[in-house]
Amino acid sequence: MRSPIFAWLLAVFPIATALPNTTVEVDLLFSRENTTYTLNSTGIPVLLSIHNPSTANAYGWTFYWEAFKQPHPDLDWRLPVNNISAQFGNTTRWPDNPHLITDTTGPLEAGTYTFHWNLQGGPWCNFEPGFGNSSRIALPVGGGSFEFLVADETKAAPVLAGVCGEVAGMMDYASTTTFANGGIPGMGGHTVTCGVTRSVTATAESCKATLDEGQARSVSSLMGWGEFATASATTTPTTTGGTGSSEGRDVSVPVRLLSLMMAYMLVHIV
Repeated sequence: MRSPIFAWLLAVFPIATALPNTTVEVDLLFSRENTTYTLNSTGIPVLLSIHNPSTANAYGWTFYWEAFKQPHPDLDWRLPVNNISAQFGNTTRWPDNPHLITDTTGPLEAGTYTFHWNLQGGPWCNFEPGFGNSSRIALPVGGGSFEFLVADETKAAPVLAGVCGEVAGMMDYASTTTFANGGIPGMGGHTVTCGVTRSVTATAESCKATLDEGQARSVSSLMGWGEFATASATTTPTTTGGTGSSEGRDVSVPVRLLSLMMAYMLVHIV
């Protein structure tokens, strides 16, 4: 099934980022920890802020997420089933930096939920003199979980406008490289193309992308979070369907923009 995509994110005008163009930062704006949401037919938005998105797309990244209704089994070793991602070598470029990209949980029943997430970079290589070469199909960056509540007849709308995101993780890239992986028996002729990272020295800038008042009204109206009129919103929110998070789905950054309409949509929903 297709996931909702919100047109209001097209009108976000974040402050220009000061991060080095080799440094990628991913922030989670929504969902929010210890927040109570009203029952609605759309669900809860999952909203990311990607700093230096061209660099992020070129080296690849994946944000895995899933919302679990409590009680549930232990999640420490479970990889969430939904993801928002770009594959290594993606050439998509967006005019805004940071860039906002979204998915949604789909309708949720009333109850307490755990939002479980994991952030990974693309294929990764490590070179240490005297220790040889090593590589991974994905670079572990960060992960965690937090609780939120869905309740019936909750009239108070969450604060949306101007809210800073929570830093999910940062990566600093030095280069890409290709080498023959001789460390695995029978794989001596296998070449690996990957990103080479270095220590992150920049300070996170999780307040560089926020929703303005108009966008906050649109989101609140769509989600049933308050008595807001959408007429004053910067852009009217739209949806294209929905599905519960337990089914699993991907939101993939397109390799190329097929038309002006697709360029405005910014993401391709699989």
